[in-house]
Amino acid sequence: MVGGRLTKLLAIAVVMALGPGCGAAPSLGQGGSTATPATPSATTTPSPSPLASASPPPVNALVKCEDLPKQTVTSATFGFSISCPTNFTWETQNPPPGRLVLARTVDDKYLNGYPPGQVEISVAMNSGNNLRDWIASHVGPAYSEAATHFWDSTSNLTDSQIAGQPAVDFDYVFQGPEAPPIFHAAAFVLPKGSVFVIDWWASSSDYGPAIAAVAQSMIASIQVSAS
Repeated sequence: MVGGRLTKLLAIAVVMALGPGCGAAPSLGQGGSTATPATPSATTTPSPSPLASASPPPVNALVKCEDLPKQTVTSATFGFSISCPTNFTWETQNPPPGRLVLARTVDDKYLNGYPPGQVEISVAMNSGNNLRDWIASHVGPAYSEAATHFWDSTSNLTDSQIAGQPAVDFDYVFQGPEAPPIFHAAAFVLPKGSVFVIDWWASSSDYGPAIAAVAQSMIASIQVSAS
């Protein structure tokens, strides 16, 4: 998701597949958790398709992007793949209510403390409304605990395209402990029907352009599949 609460393919791949989960674990963009390095984990499986499924590493395990095959994260369940930046680490988290997938990627050098910014990726259920109405349906009062509350407010909504799909770019505000003043996000509907959101934030103006460039590179790498 971008403002808010966040390639290569080969014939035989080690992929990290994301799937539905339960429970809740705060991401750094949603209230501030810190991360410490862990032993990278991955599962090898033969795969004729870049979007074939494989057993994911444990939730909350930190995996260096360079340890992923072709630095690509793949979800056969939801039908997308996305690159993982060099010198970054990927963490799949327990999604909070309202999200089907929640993950983040952060620069390796900030793993031992609170990062100045990061990219977050999430997948959420689609209510069937058009994309702008879907975004509006997830705006609510600050500190609301409703499962539909993703953003306190949104602004600067702009139509775009991601992976050949109609998308909306926007800024949003989300209040919480140590929350940055503004987030940036983009959302689009995956061919399988769920909504993909990528967002990024920076707590200082100095880091803003750097994390924005990483997010745009990841957006450009996204591929989707309905099969």
